[in-house]
Amino acid sequence: PLHSMRVRVGSLIQDGIVKGQRFALSSDLWRYATTTAHCDLLVTFKPNQNEQEIKQLVAWLVDIIKTNEPQLKIEIRHHKLKDCYALYLTAGYK
Repeated sequence: PLHSMRVRVGSLIQDGIVKGQRFALSSDLWRYATTTAHCDLLVTFKPNQNEQEIKQLVAWLVDIIKTNEPQLKIEIRHHKLKDCYALYLTAGYK
């Protein structure tokens, strides 16, 4: 089950990277971006969702990640411009 979950998450990440690159190039949102700390992976959630449900989903995913990859640093943010939550994941590389 863990291997299959990793494969699915990897596939989602790859799809998200491609779509994110296309979106960033086709929009001017990058002009409004602010500098952020380095992160290895940014996971964003669909905007305008039920606030309670999205908070539960984010908490659940953070718990899963911390359980399986405790060395990852996770920062949770809310992006006001798009009204969505995001997880910033960073590896320690030690």
